[in-house]
Amino acid sequence: DGTNQRFKIPKGQKFTVNGQQTDAFGLKKGMMISATKVVEVPETVVDQQRQLTGTMPPPPPAPPADAPILVVEERRPPAAAPAAPAAPASVASAEPAPTQLPKTGSVTPLIGLLGLVSLGLGLSLRMIRRFC
Repeated sequence: DGTNQRFKIPKGQKFTVNGQQTDAFGLKKGMMISATKVVEVPETVVDQQRQLTGTMPPPPPAPPADAPILVVEERRPPAAAPAAPAAPASVASAEPAPTQLPKTGSVTPLIGLLGLVSLGLGLSLRMIRRFC
């Protein structure tokens, strides 16, 4: 396409110019050449195969046909009746709510944010002074 490009030529590379083979030193400034750039990409192939063998454990024994089976039926109140709120197990054992919340935060992130803002302002003022 007429653009100039720079290539790193491997040692021992040969070129064909006007039907004759030459090396990189035979190329002159202003020569029109055509070249094909071949890029080799390394490919990693991993092949893994696993084969497991074994036997299944025997099935559990079936209950005898004449043994009784226990069936549990869950009874629910009718849908129209509201459910009664659960009463606490013991009112005397309940702890009173704390009057003061625990301290969970600090001012360290705020100090870091102020430092970051001042650093940004300093850099922006420097850029304004340099380009104006």
